[in-house]
Amino acid sequence: MIHAPRFHHTLMVVVVLLPFVVMACAGSPASERRAERESIAEIYERHATGSRDQTVYPAVDRWFSLDEKLVVRTRDDKYFLVEVSPVCANELHFASVPRISLDQQSRNRLTRQDRIIMGEQSCRITGIWRVDHEAARAELDEEGIEHAFLRIRER
Repeated sequence: MIHAPRFHHTLMVVVVLLPFVVMACAGSPASERRAERESIAEIYERHATGSRDQTVYPAVDRWFSLDEKLVVRTRDDKYFLVEVSPVCANELHFASVPRISLDQQSRNRLTRQDRIIMGEQSCRITGIWRVDHEAARAELDEEGIEHAFLRIRER
């Protein structure tokens, strides 16, 4: 049998503490990282122009994950925003994959028919945009956001 005053007291404690628990979770490191990643993605997307079917480059040097997209840097210091098929984007979390590979139809050419290999997953590239990295970097610096590019391995 539930004793009404005790139940009422417990309910009142939960109601009073609930906003503090929600605020603590909202300020958690995981939610802060997620918010920062969303800011980075918005900045890179804002500075991505000129959708293309393919791009020629000497070699892809490094990459950075934006969850559903990647920013890749070439050895000649050009930056591209690369999007993968929606099915893969929903299933994959690039941040948990330390290395990726490119499965390309021709060397030094990245096309929409190419694939990005992450562990056992293979994802078709669905979009390629050139990024004005100087403008993106300036905006990131303005916001006080740091991020690191990871090495890429070409197949």
